[in-house]
Amino acid sequence: IRIPASRGAGTRIEFRSPDPAANPYLVMALCLAAGLDGIENELEAPEPIGKNMYLLTEEQIADMNIDVLPATLGEACDAFEEDKYIQEVLGEHISKKYLEAKRKEWHEMYFLFLKEKSAWFLSYLKTLLMHCNLQPVDYLHRKIPLSALYGVMG
Repeated sequence: IRIPASRGAGTRIEFRSPDPAANPYLVMALCLAAGLDGIENELEAPEPIGKNMYLLTEEQIADMNIDVLPATLGEACDAFEEDKYIQEVLGEHISKKYLEAKRKEWHEMYFLFLKEKSAWFLSYLKTLLMHCNLQPVDYLHRKIPLSALYGVMG
């Protein structure tokens, strides 16, 4: 949720969905609950950053105490599991089923990625070894000098 800096008759609140793949009903429920919680507990909104976040280094972001969103679905699942407020808002049943579904999705996606990456890597390694005049099984039985590999990769 964003409130642009301009004030007056055109003042508005913008709702920017955090992820186009997110369930819009759950997102809206959580945003409304968080807003209501902020009003009821008289929480103060943090000061605006006023800088282009994409130009900041990880160190600058840490120095400014800016929370960073999870980088993967697996990290998001871990954060979801630790966030008791979100689980309270959604209820035990929805929280449990949602987390189960997302963990399953993450594991399937992750292992598919590993499988594809492994196939690519093995193909690359086979090509690399052939360029070094080695059979694919040779790398298991003897040491390959790095200089031989650098010549092919460079």
